[in-house]
Amino acid sequence: MGEAVWIIGTAMTRFQRYPDKDSIDLASQATLDAFDDAGVTIRDIDLIAAGSLIAPVLVSAFGETAALLAYTDLLAGDLIESSAPMARRRLRDEVRARVLGPYRDNDQWWWFGLRKKDLNNWTPWIHANLLATSLLLDDRPQDVLVTAGRAIGALDRYLDAVPDDGGCDEGISYWWRAGASLFECLQTLACACGEDYGVYEIGKIRAIARYPVIAHIAGPWHVNFADGSPKPHGAVPHLLYRFGAAVGDQEVAQHARALRGDQAAAADLIAGAAIWLIALATMVLIFTRQSNAYYRQPARPPLAPAGR
Repeated sequence: MGEAVWIIGTAMTRFQRYPDKDSIDLASQATLDAFDDAGVTIRDIDLIAAGSLIAPVLVSAFGETAALLAYTDLLAGDLIESSAPMARRRLRDEVRARVLGPYRDNDQWWWFGLRKKDLNNWTPWIHANLLATSLLLDDRPQDVLVTAGRAIGALDRYLDAVPDDGGCDEGISYWWRAGASLFECLQTLACACGEDYGVYEIGKIRAIARYPVIAHIAGPWHVNFADGSPKPHGAVPHLLYRFGAAVGDQEVAQHARALRGDQAAAADLIAGAAIWLIALATMVLIFTRQSNAYYRQPARPPLAPAGR
């Protein structure tokens, strides 16, 4: 089916009716109800997003969007600025206001690990995007340091939830946004610091890298459970190859090469470049139309305190 479901206004329903639930709880229930009404399941949906202008909600899709904009700024920022200077300024302002700022100011995100201990792939997935976004878009070094410090703490708590054998609790399909995203976090931190501090010698990290090898049966088939597919889609062989190289496991690296098959590496780059160009063109079109009006408006007055 390939539809997208947008749940809006979830933060508003908690007033008086559900004071014990946060926006994620409310969005989850609203989404399940919407699925029932439409007669579809999670397998029929490409994207689910929940949001609020009053209470920002950080979910995996928002982290992906922030990183996409950050990499766009890195690759084409000068081009954007030469044709639409305010668009680039707004890009950076919006990502900091809607994603990076709320992340640093709030400890209550369930995937942050202070409110909930049984963490899943959301923790490394979101942090892989937040780390890259902060390094590329934050102007103040202290903001980058705070983001990195919080990310390291959350990843430590995530590793506490991963079994010693490196298993992914939602199956092989999710490993590409669990173990692979963890590697992206570690790689980003190592590149930023100029040193990996021996993290790839940790037994559990090495076990996580081996999970796709252990779960593999033959051809495209893998041992599977939960709601994933035994023939995982969205595998990124070059990530697994680099993970195998980092931990010094040749079997992992060889498995990654086998996953790639006869497909030329350049094909992945070409497909990725096409996606970036489409995203860039869309972003420039939207921001160019909106930015002048946006920055000429007077500052929005603060919200009135509750009860007034």
